[in-house]
Amino acid sequence: ECAGEPLFMLYCAIKQQMEKGPIDAITGEARYSLSEDKLIRQQIEYKTLILNCVNPDNENSPEIPVKVLNCDTITQVKEKILDAVYKNMPYSQRPRAVDMDLGTELNTLMH
Repeated sequence: ECAGEPLFMLYCAIKQQMEKGPIDAITGEARYSLSEDKLIRQQIEYKTLILNCVNPDNENSPEIPVKVLNCDTITQVKEKILDAVYKNMPYSQRPRAVDMDLGTELNTLMH
């Protein structure tokens, strides 16, 4: 009964640590991977960018800063925006990144 929340917190901490650096969208290799087999070994220069996003369901709510990397793919940026904006919503009920269009929905999210 008590394992769900600690496991979710561990998952979030690992995800946050991995997303601090580049993640190869094809192979899943990451600069800050926990697995030796999935570690990006080459040095990749990148910069952290902050996107100010708003919740499309409540545009009067405060902007949400979202950290992305200048080497992230569009899908990776979409995922990070959706993770931040819908963090209090069950994953099964939030929009999927593949269903989001950069021209409409994400322009609303990225204020």
